[in-house]
Amino acid sequence: MYIAELVQFQLLAVSGITKVAADLRVAGDVLPVIVYEVESDDTIDMITNGEIAWKGIVRVTCISTSLYGAIGIADAVRTGVHQQTWASANATCYMCTVTDQKNNLIDDGAPGLLDVSRSVTLTLQIFYKDN
Repeated sequence: MYIAELVQFQLLAVSGITKVAADLRVAGDVLPVIVYEVESDDTIDMITNGEIAWKGIVRVTCISTSLYGAIGIADAVRTGVHQQTWASANATCYMCTVTDQKNNLIDDGAPGLLDVSRSVTLTLQIFYKDN
């Protein structure tokens, strides 16, 4: 179950952003930043020959000081993952679909961010297997 490593690998490759983290506290206060959260990770029996496949739901939040900036990052992520396949050191994604997009305002009080930040959240459905 290497979905976090698989997602981070591809987000760094396609977004043009060097700050990609699984937690907002780790991401720090330098914008723009991408934060991802693995919401579910379940086994499925789709692959033959005894291999185990996984289906994961991941929320990817692209944060910037402007909505235009956040949308630009989200568009790069969408292009780089939607209906794409890729492999990292420990896992291979054989299908990824972007199923939802929401534009958000992060108000003051969010730890580690500027007073007001804009964000776009994408929901990814990923089918993958361990290498």
